[in-house]
Order: sequence, then structure tokens, then C-alpha cells
Amino acid sequence: MLDLANNELGNESAQHIRHVLPQLFTLNLSNTKLGAPGCIELAKGISACESLKLKHLDLSNNNIESKGFAKLLESLRESTQIMVINVAENDMSLYQEHFESLTHFLKQNESL
Repeated sequence: MLDLANNELGNESAQHIRHVLPQLFTLNLSNTKLGAPGCIELAKGISACESLKLKHLDLSNNNIESKGFAKLLESLRESTQIMVINVAENDMSLYQEHFESLTHFLKQNESL
């Protein structure tokens, strides 16, 4: 478990966090000033994991935007481990294409 909530980490921290993703079951980055670029970096790290163990991901109260959220969903598409994704209190609009991605993701991933 890695809980870095309520720290001003910003986007740069995501480059470092992505290297420890394979060992984590829980990652809490709530209120860390993470934006779309940081979320996209995390998504790259998730995509690169051969055996992702992550079950709980909290990105609430950040600014991941719809672009970051879409990349996150894309990276978690094959995950059967993830059970909780919290993206509450983010500045993002679910445009039609993002809403379709979310719907497709939720249909495929029954562990959520």
C-alpha cells in the first residue's frame, strides 16, 4: 500500500510512482495536484506491468481531466484485479467518446 494523499506531488511524481506499481495493491494519490499528464504517466506504468496487482486506486480531488481518465481506462482494460477506482472531485467532462469508453470498460471489467 502506498498512501501519498494530501501532498503537493504534482505530475512529475507520477514518473517515479509508475516504477513501483507492480508491487502495489493500493495506491492513494488523492489531493496530490495530479493532472492529466501525471495520470497519463500512471496509465503508461499500468500498461507496462505484466502482472498488475493493483486492486484500489484513488485519484480523487485532482485534475486528471477526461483525457487522463480515458488513458487510465485504456490501460486498465485487461485488468481483472482492480476493484475500486475513485476519481471523484476531478475536473473532467465525460464527452460522448469518454462515456462510451467508460461504459465499455465497465461491461468488460466485472471486478469493479
